[in-house]
Amino acid sequence: MEKGESQVQKLQEDVEEVRVIMQDNIEKAREREGKLGELDERAESMLRTSKRFRKSTKKVRETVETENTLVPCNNRKMIAVIAGVVALVVIVIIVIIVASYSQNRENKDSG
Repeated sequence: MEKGESQVQKLQEDVEEVRVIMQDNIEKAREREGKLGELDERAESMLRTSKRFRKSTKKVRETVETENTLVPCNNRKMIAVIAGVVALVVIVIIVIIVASYSQNRENKDSG
């Protein structure tokens, strides 16, 4: 019977070894599950952050585009104002010259 007992003991040792290996595998699977949960949370956080970043860059781009379109418009307005002032000065000078010429002519005719 010793041979049978030794076989049973060997089987029990093998079963115990398999049980220990299985418990280790279960523990490792639980650790992986926890790590996967953490990775999932981090991925969701990164997704939210990237969405906020995308929105803010879109706002910045729109602001820059608006400013870039306004600058030429402001330059056109400034050029128009300057041209108007120059035209007004030229008109005033012409009026003064014409008035002076008319006055000189009247003085010559009356004198």
